[in-house]
Amino acid sequence: MSSIPHRPDIDGLRALAVVSVIVYHLTPGVLAGGNLGVDLFFVLSGYLITALIRSDWAAGRFTLADFYERRVRRILPALLAVLAATSLAAVVLLLPKDLIGYGRSLLAALGFVANIHFWWVIDYFAPISGEKPLLHTWSLGVEEQFYLLFPLLMMVLLRLRAATAMAVLAAVVVVSLGLNLVLKVVGSGTFSFYMLPSRAWELAVGALIAFVSRRGSMPRPVVWAASAIGLWAIGLGLLEGKVAVLPAALPVVVGTALVVWAEGRAPSPLGRLLSLPPITFLGRISYSLYLWHWPILVLLRYRLVRPPTPLELALAVAAMLVCAVLSWRFVETPFRRRDRPFRPIAWILGTTTVALAGLAGAIGIGDGWPRRVSPEVVVINGALGTHARCAGWDGERFAGGRACRLGAPEMEVATAEVVVFGNSHAQMYRPLVDDALRRDGRSGVLVGMTECLPTPSINIDVKCARLASETFAAIEALPKVRTVILGLTWDQAGASFVDEAGVHDGGPWRQVLTRGLDDLLDRIERSGRTPVLIGPIPHPSWDVASVVGRNLAFGRPQEPAPHQTRAAFDETFGALVAHFQARLGPRFIRADRVFCGVERCDFLVGGRSLYSDGNHVAAAELPRFAPLFRDALTAAGE
Repeated sequence: MSSIPHRPDIDGLRALAVVSVIVYHLTPGVLAGGNLGVDLFFVLSGYLITALIRSDWAAGRFTLADFYERRVRRILPALLAVLAATSLAAVVLLLPKDLIGYGRSLLAALGFVANIHFWWVIDYFAPISGEKPLLHTWSLGVEEQFYLLFPLLMMVLLRLRAATAMAVLAAVVVVSLGLNLVLKVVGSGTFSFYMLPSRAWELAVGALIAFVSRRGSMPRPVVWAASAIGLWAIGLGLLEGKVAVLPAALPVVVGTALVVWAEGRAPSPLGRLLSLPPITFLGRISYSLYLWHWPILVLLRYRLVRPPTPLELALAVAAMLVCAVLSWRFVETPFRRRDRPFRPIAWILGTTTVALAGLAGAIGIGDGWPRRVSPEVVVINGALGTHARCAGWDGERFAGGRACRLGAPEMEVATAEVVVFGNSHAQMYRPLVDDALRRDGRSGVLVGMTECLPTPSINIDVKCARLASETFAAIEALPKVRTVILGLTWDQAGASFVDEAGVHDGGPWRQVLTRGLDDLLDRIERSGRTPVLIGPIPHPSWDVASVVGRNLAFGRPQEPAPHQTRAAFDETFGALVAHFQARLGPRFIRADRVFCGVERCDFLVGGRSLYSDGNHVAAAELPRFAPLFRDALTAAGE
């Protein structure tokens, strides 16, 4: 039993949070900020945990052992039930490469570090995230880490005056929020999204409300107005997603805090609406519903290999609700009863955890158990996500971005003779240049631009334009560089181009891109270096390795077709190719020739996917491009 009074309005807020998340995942366009329901959960968690600890402390019955036992009873039973069911489905449905990734995420979820794992492997908003059945456990990782550390802080704060404790919590809010903002500005938004230090402010806001909820007196109309403003702010955040503040969660966090504070003092008509029985029931099952909704939706889409129909989505929602109710009734509720001794519960939970960890290990050792599918499927699926990168773990700071060494390993960046400069469409060719330089005992550097173009004079936003300018200046300062190889995402249809001052260039995108690249080539030549430009490749815009592999495994027709007409490629890129071929001659790398013949451009060759996703070259297929790079580097004098 809880030692703090039950508040139906908080159940109502939980219902709002979980419904928002589910609607966002079902149809993102309907509720642009629905993912911020998780932030609403964080504020409620901070409030409830702080109120619980304060109550037990005041009654003289708080112990760390009791606190952690409550958290185990609350979190683990339903989580392990969902992990067990999802794992069985994953073994049946997921292709080998996907199953290996699932096994790793399963271990991370069991170890309460899912947020760290997914920060390492994927952007939450990337299209491929929709194929990760346990992605949603990142938020549990944040909460579990909070539950581990926060009671220790509270044991210190509760020995201080309330005003001092509130000042410390306010400092946590300021520091964490500041870190959140700084990380976004410097391009570490993924870290900011997943990690506790940049999320702690949301939990700390809830904790602050637990300290101030009943301090002082306030007229009832003022309290009711605060509740109304809070609900309006929550609605604004959930409906709009991105508003004119940073971070995007700020309206939801502040709004939730206002509602919790106000409704705790004087329940309003809006609070009574949140307390209606159907809404509070959704709130009571919200934890189980959150756990079940994502694996059901992901595995449905994975098996269908197409967007679900409205009827299929409705059936999925029904399945989520049924599983959530059963999980709440027969798993959550019995395990939370304090009249049941903890020792047998701990044994059940521990045994289940060990079994699931063993399954994850067996998946890894068995390389995803490839014999479940045909060899053709294994080869195609094996290309998934394999394109080369300049990742944070093997790079170093360079200007405003990151750089990875190429060639002779003992060389320093300052001794680089060749620079590869650009976004992921430069980085994916990294092994080709690296191998060529290693053979000659020479050094180079790959300078990544994340999602930006390398062109200083025009770019996709002001931040990118400034980063490109700063980075190119740093490249110019490298004393031994002789050749600069440029790579970029060529298909910029729909881009809004600006310069460093924020002045927009609304011309046709091919013309704007041509001017920007010509300007960059001129700068390279004026600096006394030789430019090489990697040309465009077809952009399927759908995950070739994943879709083709699943269609083949599940006996479905290959839709969309794994190729495009040569005419379609030429319509998009023909004028660009002709211009830069004429300007650079053999120093313009015609990467399209690996894909395209006279009639069409193939995404698969010889039963192998040329792509690792929707637009990047699979690492195993890079040797096909080696002669093109060798000829271009020879023409550049390398």
